[in-house]
Amino acid sequence: MGIEKHEENSYDRRKRIFEDVLMWRRIRKLRKQWKAAGVAVIAVLWLYGCQGPYPGIESFQPETGSLFIGRDGVIASGMVEILDQGKRENYQQENLLRFVFEEVAGFNESLGAPKKAQNEEEGEVLPAAVRSCTLQDDRVTAVFQYKDSASFLAFNQNYFGVSERLNHLAVSTVLEARTQGWLSAGKMVKPGKGTELIPPEENELERLDKGQMLWIETEQPVEIQVEGAVRYMTEGVALVKKNIVQVPEGVHYLIFW
Repeated sequence: MGIEKHEENSYDRRKRIFEDVLMWRRIRKLRKQWKAAGVAVIAVLWLYGCQGPYPGIESFQPETGSLFIGRDGVIASGMVEILDQGKRENYQQENLLRFVFEEVAGFNESLGAPKKAQNEEEGEVLPAAVRSCTLQDDRVTAVFQYKDSASFLAFNQNYFGVSERLNHLAVSTVLEARTQGWLSAGKMVKPGKGTELIPPEENELERLDKGQMLWIETEQPVEIQVEGAVRYMTEGVALVKKNIVQVPEGVHYLIFW
């Protein structure tokens, strides 16, 4: 009986290792896919949710890999992935959660922040944090929050190479952006009637005294959602909805509130 028990445990262990290998292969494949797409991704997570500072992110329900910028300049990234048919049973919730939490917590610790992966109410805002993750059928959606643009770029450069596609990202108030010369850095347009985009009136931008301004430089298109509505954008940016734009390759600016 002792020998039979040992053989059974050994089999279970080999089976678990095999399943873990399949899982990590899939994660590496997802990393490459999303690195090529220029979007931040950590891992595929099973049904899981968490809350933390800045409730405005709750309005961010990404349908594709994208970025979210809040009224206070908070930055989040969204990942959406469809699992291969028949592969779902290869994933283990505990292993995936442990992997993503260790990655995020380790990054935060390297910057002198607490070794944690989630923001807490009334606590210090972490450089990177797991905001929410869900699995519905074979569709995985994950949202990650960042303390600032420097944290976003540093995290993705160190772990997933997003900075190879997204070269620059900065958020500032319109008043601060004016002193930095952002308002005159590109030809701006604003939403008109329907889908029409029209130029602002003379000195209209100089009179602005509210709102946030985003400066982004990317090597390929990226979707961005803002909290509020996009009021102005550089030529070439496509307005998908009042708060969602498709930013093409190059240097572009958005003003929103």
